[in-house]
Amino acid sequence: MTDILNNREIASLFWLSIILIFALSNQDVRKSMLSVLECLIQKTILKVLFAFLFYLGIMLFCLNGLYLWDASQAKNALIWTLVIGLVSIFKAINVNKSSFFKGWLLDNFKITVLIGFFVSFYTFSIITEIIFQPFIALIVMMSAFSKTKKEHQSINKLCNWILSIVGILMVIWTTQQFVNDPRFFLKLQTFKDFYTPILLSIFLTPFLYGLYIYAVYERVFLTLQFVTNDKKLFNYMKTKAIIAFRTDTDFLDRWKQNIQLNKPKNKEAVNATVSNILQLRKIEKNPPSIPASEGWSPYSAQKFLERHEIFARDYQEQSGEWYTESPPLKIGNEKKLSDIISYCIFGNIHAVKRLQLNFNVNHPDNNLKSEKSFSEIAITLYKQAINEEPSPKFIDIISSGEGEVQINNYLKIDATKDTWNVGEARGYGKIVTFKIQ
Repeated sequence: MTDILNNREIASLFWLSIILIFALSNQDVRKSMLSVLECLIQKTILKVLFAFLFYLGIMLFCLNGLYLWDASQAKNALIWTLVIGLVSIFKAINVNKSSFFKGWLLDNFKITVLIGFFVSFYTFSIITEIIFQPFIALIVMMSAFSKTKKEHQSINKLCNWILSIVGILMVIWTTQQFVNDPRFFLKLQTFKDFYTPILLSIFLTPFLYGLYIYAVYERVFLTLQFVTNDKKLFNYMKTKAIIAFRTDTDFLDRWKQNIQLNKPKNKEAVNATVSNILQLRKIEKNPPSIPASEGWSPYSAQKFLERHEIFARDYQEQSGEWYTESPPLKIGNEKKLSDIISYCIFGNIHAVKRLQLNFNVNHPDNNLKSEKSFSEIAITLYKQAINEEPSPKFIDIISSGEGEVQINNYLKIDATKDTWNVGEARGYGKIVTFKIQ
């Protein structure tokens, strides 16, 4: 067995066996494992797993034909499949494209990969590995847990220091082993052990990308089922989406949102939603300049308040008008009903005609911080929208929440205020609007 597995791998199998035996001896754990198994044998997951295994077989066949892989690498291929391949599949299905694919190939060439391989090549005795592995696992888990709690930051630092010291000591020890007998490391088989996981990861990338596209379409189609009960219209939506957007998942998602808002009743309405999104994509690639008298560019207006961490969502059409809004910005540390500020823009596909800043105060007796934040944000919006310093009159209307300012013959700013007093709930709201006339 030691000819096939090294001491570290044997120790890992030992502890996995102990954990498995303990788990199977507990009735509740057995029930949980059965539930997980039932999830894994669902038709959709099985299709993905069979597709992955088929693709893996093709990869190994091609690498073997190129003399880059042989049966001596079967163990490494199996470990890569269990540790990297299967995990990557579920990540590709469930995570954002940019967060997963951005570093996928790069991670295979980082210096840490070389160091990790070098360190894992030389192992301790089996007894040492059996003692060493749970110790490291405990430190890693303590580090991960303490990272989430501010009061445990000192423990987190201690765990990280221990892991750093252990890592340095292992690098020193393995370097010493290499110096003592470099021929043990510098062999063709060692080189194959190193490049096999990297090659498999590189060749897996097209499959992961295709799987990601498939998963996005599946989620979109699942949503469309709740938009219409007409099966023919539903199938037409799916076909139209695949033809129009192909691998453009960003605009596919925006089209889905548009469909949810407008709920088209026939093919012509579906075609109109697709045409709007495709036109929007074309405009966004080369945004036209908008004369001040006609409003603001939607793509500029969305970012007017980004310095305050207020980001408008995707610009969408609903009932003939295009608009978007930001998630509410909470102010203060209230556990319930925090004061909030939100930002909305309205217009057509080419230009924004109205900017609106909404302010809700749910604690009027403790509103100084909220009022200050609202004033700063409103002033930023003024500077971004008009490209000049705000007038004293504008400062007055955002403070009082009432009044209007005529900027020129095409732009007016007005402010309104509404108060409420329902039972014990008291508060007020302000709305400041920049409107092209």
